[in-house]
Amino acid sequence: MTEISTWLSQFHFLRPWWLLAAVPALLLFILLWRQTAKPKEWKAVIAPHLLPHLLQGYQTRDSKVPLKLLLAAWLLASTAMAGPTWQQLPAALKKKVVARVIVLDLTLSMLSEDTPPSRLIRARHKLSDILARSKEGLTGLVVFAGSAHIVSPLTDDSNTILSLAGSLTPDIMPIAGSDPIGGILKAAELLKSGGTEGGQILFIGDDIPADYTSKLAALKGQVRLSVLAVGTSEGGPIPLNKGRYLKDNSGRMVLAPVPFARMRDAANFLNGRYSTMTADDRDLNFLLADFLDLDGDIRETQREFDAWDDVGGWLVVLILPLAALGYRKGWLGGLITPLLIGASLCQSPTAHAGTWDSLWNTPDQQGQKAFEQKDWNAAAEAFQSPAWKAGALYREGKFDAASSLYEQQKTANGHYNMGNALARQGKLQEAIKAYDDALKIEPNMDDAKANREAVLKALQKQQQQSDQQQQSDQQQQSDQQQQSGQQPQPDQQQHSDQQQQSGQQQQSNQQQQSGQQQQSGQRQQSDQQQQSDQQQQSDQQQQSDQQQQSDQQQQSDQQQQSNQQQQSNQQQQSDQQEQPADANQQGSNSQTGEESAEEENAEEQPTSPAAPSDQPPRTEDQQAMDQWLRRVPDDPGGLLRRKFYYESRLRRNQENQSSTAW
Repeated sequence: MTEISTWLSQFHFLRPWWLLAAVPALLLFILLWRQTAKPKEWKAVIAPHLLPHLLQGYQTRDSKVPLKLLLAAWLLASTAMAGPTWQQLPAALKKKVVARVIVLDLTLSMLSEDTPPSRLIRARHKLSDILARSKEGLTGLVVFAGSAHIVSPLTDDSNTILSLAGSLTPDIMPIAGSDPIGGILKAAELLKSGGTEGGQILFIGDDIPADYTSKLAALKGQVRLSVLAVGTSEGGPIPLNKGRYLKDNSGRMVLAPVPFARMRDAANFLNGRYSTMTADDRDLNFLLADFLDLDGDIRETQREFDAWDDVGGWLVVLILPLAALGYRKGWLGGLITPLLIGASLCQSPTAHAGTWDSLWNTPDQQGQKAFEQKDWNAAAEAFQSPAWKAGALYREGKFDAASSLYEQQKTANGHYNMGNALARQGKLQEAIKAYDDALKIEPNMDDAKANREAVLKALQKQQQQSDQQQQSDQQQQSDQQQQSGQQPQPDQQQHSDQQQQSGQQQQSNQQQQSGQQQQSGQRQQSDQQQQSDQQQQSDQQQQSDQQQQSDQQQQSDQQQQSNQQQQSNQQQQSDQQEQPADANQQGSNSQTGEESAEEENAEEQPTSPAAPSDQPPRTEDQQAMDQWLRRVPDDPGGLLRRKFYYESRLRRNQENQSSTAW
C-alpha cells in the first residue's frame, strides 16, 4: 500500500501539454460517429432486408470499430507524447576530480605599472581566462598579502569565482606585507581538505622568498607548483593614493623588481611549470597543458538527478497492433479520413481573430495582449479594470485621464500612481500631496518616499529658476533705463525738435555731473568730453549686460541638459517598472509599480511621456522582490574584507610577520 501511495504521489507527465492533443480526437470521433450511421434516407424507401444487396459497401455488422480503434490509438499516442513517469533513474556520471588551487598575489607591489595597465589588472585578466577554461575538475582560489585567505573552496562552478575576480584588490587584505609561502601552504591545505590526491597549485604573483626550499619541502611529491610571473626585472614604482608612491624607510622609492630565476627554481622544486606573462594565451597553454590532459583521476559517481524515467515509449507497443489493423480492407480510408477533415477545418478562411479572442479571452486578457504588443489605445479600450486601464492610458501619454482613474482608487497604490501621473503633467505640488496621501496609508512605502523627494527637488529647482529669471528681467530693465538716460547725441539727430530738447537735457545733466561753471568754450569741450565718457560707459554697460545674459543663457542650457539627462534615465527605469499585472489576477494590488518611472532617481522634468517597455508584465511578487534586492548592497569586496579581517583576528597570535611591506 505504501508503494502504491508513493507511486501515485510521484506520478506526473514530463510534457503535459501533449494531453491537449486528445481534445480534437474526441471531437472528430463524435463527428465521424454520426456520419457513419446507417443512412436514414434509404431506410425510409427500401426494405431493410434488401439494403445489403442494393447498397455498395453496406455492412450489417458494426462499422464503427475502426473509429473506436482510431480513438484508442490517438489517446495512447497523446499519452505517450506527454511522457508519463513516476520514478527517477540513477544517472551514472564520469566526473573528473582533479583539483587546482590558484594563488593570487594581492600585495602592494602588484599595483606597479611596469606591465601596463598594472600587474594586478593583468593578473586578474589571466585569472578570468583560467576560470573560463575550467570546464572540468575542481577549482579553488587563495589570495595573500601579509596573510593568506581562502576566497573560494574547491568547486566545480568556476562562475562563482569569476564573479569575485573584479573585487580582488590589496584594499581587502587585513594585513599589509608579502607572504607567498603562506599562500602556497594554504592552497596545499585546501587540496588536502578536499579529499583529492595530488593536484596543482598555480601561483600568480611577482615574488617568492629565497628560503622557499625549507618551507616547502614538506609539499614535495604531494602537489605540483606552477608559477606565472607577473612584472619586469627592472620593476616600477608602486602608486598610492593622492599621486604618491611607496617609499622604504630610507625615503627611496620602491621599484619591486621580479626575481624570475628564483621563481623558476621554485616551480622546478615542486615538479611544476614556469612561465612569464604573455599578451596571448601561450603562457596558459604551457602551464595548464599537463594538468588538463590528466585522465587518471576520473571517477564514476552514482547520483540521482531530476532525470525521470519516461515510460511513454512502452505505450507505443500498444499502438502497433492497432496500426496493423489499419491495413485491413476498408479500414485505411477510415483512419485517413479524420486527418483530412481535421486539416480542412484548420484552414477555414472565415475565422476572424477578433471574434476568436472575444470568445476565449476576457476583456482584461484582450487588453493585456494589446498591452504586450504596445498598442496602448486598444489596451485602454479593452481593459475593464480601472487600474489596468489607467496603466494603458499612462503609457499612451494621457496622464490627465490616467490620474482621474487613479483618483478613484482610495488605496496607497492608487495615490502613488496618481502622484506619478500628476508629476508627468508638471503638477508637482499636487503630485507631492498625492505621495503624502499614499504615505499616510502605507508609511513604509519606499517608492513613494523616493518619488516625493525627487519631485520636491524638481519643484525647488523650478522655483530657483523662476527667481533667477525674475532677477534677470529686473537687471535687464535696470540696464535699459540706464542706457536710455545716458544716450549720446548722435542717436538723436532724426528730428530738429528732439535735437534741441536732447541738447538741453544733456547740457543740464553734464552740468550737474561736473559741478563746475565754466566758459561757453570750455563748456563745449566739457560737453564733448562727457559725451565721449558716457559713450564709453554705455558701451561698457552694454558689454556687461550682454556678458551677464550670455552667462545666464549658458546656465539655463546646462540646466536643461541636466534635466533632460535625468528625465532619460528615469524613463528607462519606468520601462522596467511600468507594467500591468497578469490578467487573471484581480484586485487593486495588481497596479503596484505600474508607473514607477521615478522609483530610484525620479525625473526632474516629469512632463515627458513614458518610454515603451520591452519586458513582459511583472507580477506583484516579482516587483516586491526587485525592491528588496535593490536594498541589498552589492559589494563582494566589502564582504571579503570583513571575512579576511575576522580570520586574521582569530589567528593573529600564530601569524608569521612578513619582512617586507610590499
